[in-house]
Amino acid sequence: MRSMHMFGWILVPILGIMWWQGQQQQSASQPAPSQAIPPARIAVIDSTVFSSEQGIQQLQQQMRLLDEKYKPQFDELKRYQQEVAALEREINTKAANWTIEVRQQKQEELQDKQIKMKRLREDLERRYKRDLQRVTQPISERVRTYLQQYAKRRGITLILDVAPLNQAGAVPYLDKAIDVTEDFISEYNQKYPAIQPAKSSSP
Repeated sequence: MRSMHMFGWILVPILGIMWWQGQQQQSASQPAPSQAIPPARIAVIDSTVFSSEQGIQQLQQQMRLLDEKYKPQFDELKRYQQEVAALEREINTKAANWTIEVRQQKQEELQDKQIKMKRLREDLERRYKRDLQRVTQPISERVRTYLQQYAKRRGITLILDVAPLNQAGAVPYLDKAIDVTEDFISEYNQKYPAIQPAKSSSP
């Protein structure tokens, strides 16, 4: 055990000398930069705000229209969920007084409703997600392009989206002075306001 301590005591200074020599050789072999790198101007943006009530008006409008389109399907799914919940409560509270045939019938009815509800929910989620991507993709591309222009006009060299970082808990502190979310949304909405649907004229 003592020899191992002595070996470590000798090895650490040697490694330190080798690292210092390597740094000196590397510094000598690398030429001095011909041009100084300008200081970076960094800003952050929170993309989760885009679809909020204070966000991109065009996104809000498309999402409202899509919700209206799918409202009957969502209402149907809600009705199935209520029927399944009611049947589950009935089985849990009354099954002890039922015959075997009645319990079996109720269980089969419950399974049938659960299967239909599951299929309806999966189909609804698939179609809604498809339509949501279709109507928001052009807006997302326009937002991305305008964000680049926004940064260039202000001399910003890097804009970070903190949305995924916040979800991962990777932002313990952020100076609000570099958050341009609100300013960008305001400028974008002025440039690209939501198009109001034309009112039908009465005959």
